[in-house]
Amino acid sequence: MQYGEWSQADLWRCEVPEDEWPKDPETRKAITRDFDGKWGDRRQELVFIGQQMRKGGEERLRRALDACLLNDEEFRSWEEAMESDNVQERLDELFEDGFEDWLETSHEGHDHSDGHKH
Repeated sequence: MQYGEWSQADLWRCEVPEDEWPKDPETRKAITRDFDGKWGDRRQELVFIGQQMRKGGEERLRRALDACLLNDEEFRSWEEAMESDNVQERLDELFEDGFEDWLETSHEGHDHSDGHKH
């Protein structure tokens, strides 16, 4: 299996025990090449292809995406949240994601089958 075959929709390797990584030395080298600091390979990459990229399109996209980045203070707060025992709660306190809350859909203890099986 080649590195690119499993990396596109997989877990970050820093969250997978090394003894579960592929055994091939070249593949392992490719995995660790993406590691950076204490956050390992946790990152996203975007690729844009278009006819106007060299005519200002790339710069416009870069400015728009850069405006979405955390500033230094926000990044430090994010790191603290990620290292806490209640990560999701801390992240929810720090950042508004702009999406509506999910509706609670748990029907635990209730029978809504009306006699039919799923």
